[in-house]
Amino acid sequence: MKDFERDIALVTLNVSAYPALAVFILGILKFTFHQLPSVKLIDGIENLLAASLIVSISYWLVQLFTQVFIYYLWGYTQETESMWDDVLLPLLEAVVPVIVFTLTTVFVLKSFGVDLTGIRVALGGATFVIGFAAQGILANFFSGVVLLIDTPFQFGDVLLLENGSIAMLRKIGVRVTQLYIPSKHCDIYIPNSTLQSQNITNLSRPTSYYHYSTDMKVPIPLNVEQVKYVMVEVIQAHPDTLGDIDQKLAQIDRYYQLEGLENQQKIGKLRLLAEQEVNFKLEEITPALEALIVTLQFAEKGGMTKEEIENVQQEYRGILSALGLEVVPEIYHNRSVFLLKENRSQDSLIELIRNWYRIYIWDFHLLDNDSSILTEEWEHKINLLKRRVQRLYQKISNPQSEETRLDDYVMELNRWLRERFKEPR
Repeated sequence: MKDFERDIALVTLNVSAYPALAVFILGILKFTFHQLPSVKLIDGIENLLAASLIVSISYWLVQLFTQVFIYYLWGYTQETESMWDDVLLPLLEAVVPVIVFTLTTVFVLKSFGVDLTGIRVALGGATFVIGFAAQGILANFFSGVVLLIDTPFQFGDVLLLENGSIAMLRKIGVRVTQLYIPSKHCDIYIPNSTLQSQNITNLSRPTSYYHYSTDMKVPIPLNVEQVKYVMVEVIQAHPDTLGDIDQKLAQIDRYYQLEGLENQQKIGKLRLLAEQEVNFKLEEITPALEALIVTLQFAEKGGMTKEEIENVQQEYRGILSALGLEVVPEIYHNRSVFLLKENRSQDSLIELIRNWYRIYIWDFHLLDNDSSILTEEWEHKINLLKRRVQRLYQKISNPQSEETRLDDYVMELNRWLRERFKEPR
């Protein structure tokens, strides 16, 4: 019963009960008065009923939009990667009711025979004046829309601005973008049009071509090549630099045994070991997905039989187990469904990731809110992973007309794991 109470059909029924009853009664009354002889008093009552009917329908539509459509869409957007829905939904929630009630006012006035020609002209002139006065706001708004649709950044990305400042992206809003400046430990708000016109480097998406140069003075008696070698080893030893984890682990004990760095060395080493376990698991899952792609490509030729579907399901369940998920049959609304639930295996990808970011939280360099941001980011990614593999399992269980596309869906999941979930390095 608890699950049924959350069902969208029941919520829609509860929201619609009184408005639907009002619309039905007003509709019957209007139809009844319309059939009576034309009398001035009756025409006035009919106009009043028409206006009441328009108001009731408008109220019903707004309630359905805010209480049902927006409410359930909020839950869906929490499981997506797009940033635009975090801005679009509040915008729709605020604007759509205003538009509906504005149109309602127009239709109500027309039902009473009010001439709206003068009002339309006045509104047209006011719209032109407001648009001219608010051109800066509109420029920021459309720049924000472009940034959200084009999606050059993601939440948490570290950006290098034109003025040399390092900032972390918090949120792209309708008018301004919120950035966090670590050096000043404060948030700044940049107009979207200003941000869009800048040349920005995304430091969270480094490539082999990105580098940072700095000058260092070396005493003449020292061997330059030896100094370079030591510098490379020191950089590799730092747990926060990119590089081969085996080499980093080999160097961290050597360069972080100095007084005052023991705690950083201990946490850094534990974090690297935990990340290494995550990478090993990813390297185990990737070939399994590639093998599943080959299996599907052979099975899809000529259509998949029931036995082939069962074999693919069995192979996919092995991948799910490595991820940390298992298929659990449940009865939902008197029918059997299969849900994916965590198996809590300590060597699964999900548990290894949780162990990794929990060790990361111990780092004393993190600020107070960094630990919650780190936890939120990875739990969000884990939920995205579960949603993607759940959707793929449903397609594999019931291919129907998409059986020739199953290999493409597995390729997409494999690519997302490598490029968006976590790079195995």
